[in-house]
Amino acid sequence: MDFGSFGASFGSFGATGGATLPEFIGVAEAGTGNFSGGNTGAGSIYNGLYKLSTATHGHSGFDEGVHWTNIDASYTHLKILRKTSDKQWKLVNSNSLLVKYSSGSTADTPPATGWSTASGTDNPPTLLFKTIVTEQSPLSLVSCSIVSRNLGTGEITIKSDLSVAGLKSLTFGDSTALSNGDSYVFGYEIKDDGNVTGTTGIQIGVSSPATTYVRSGAIWGGSTTYRGETFSQEYGKDRTGADLTINSSIGVRFRVSGSTWSTPDTITIKNLRLMA
Repeated sequence: MDFGSFGASFGSFGATGGATLPEFIGVAEAGTGNFSGGNTGAGSIYNGLYKLSTATHGHSGFDEGVHWTNIDASYTHLKILRKTSDKQWKLVNSNSLLVKYSSGSTADTPPATGWSTASGTDNPPTLLFKTIVTEQSPLSLVSCSIVSRNLGTGEITIKSDLSVAGLKSLTFGDSTALSNGDSYVFGYEIKDDGNVTGTTGIQIGVSSPATTYVRSGAIWGGSTTYRGETFSQEYGKDRTGADLTINSSIGVRFRVSGSTWSTPDTITIKNLRLMA
């Protein structure tokens, strides 16, 4: 089923001085390690999706006000902050206040390029600002259906239509705006009704076979409150870093098999972003 477009991009926020602040920033190409197990080709640690916040962060030596926080449940201590002493944007481990990467920029928003490694010898990141897919992009479903879709909160709730083991899939948008070799970041937040367990395979612009995917989802089900998951990757690579056959008609596809999500159990997704 195809449910059409519901408005692809959620705005940005005004800042003092007239600047427009991006709600989300993707961090890619930072050479700080990849996921373990079967996901060794997907970039982890400092890479990923960061969300704008104006809440008090309480980190000494860094300006309060505008900053961005990694949405991943394991990495919310990673933030883009402005250093008080030099007014430059930094990528920071807020647990230790370690400045991992420095931008050298005092602009109103963090720059896409020009970052340097302040701690260690690994590659510095590139920041991504273009939104390709959101949870409000056109949606195609197999063996599951929409319960509600809220433009105001950016949430979408979906229930399984299978009471037995079997494939359920959700495909958001397409990836025609990406080219082979492009860096991208994907992230989302998910919760469930308390009855969903297990993991899922995440495909981005991936053709068959069904076993080929970019990341195995670690947080699909198991929480009635939102948790985030995010990673970076090179378009045209699978979860091990090997080449795959690109199908640009696929934006982001979740594939869930088995009986870990069965009718009438529901999941709710928000803040889904594919960025390049």
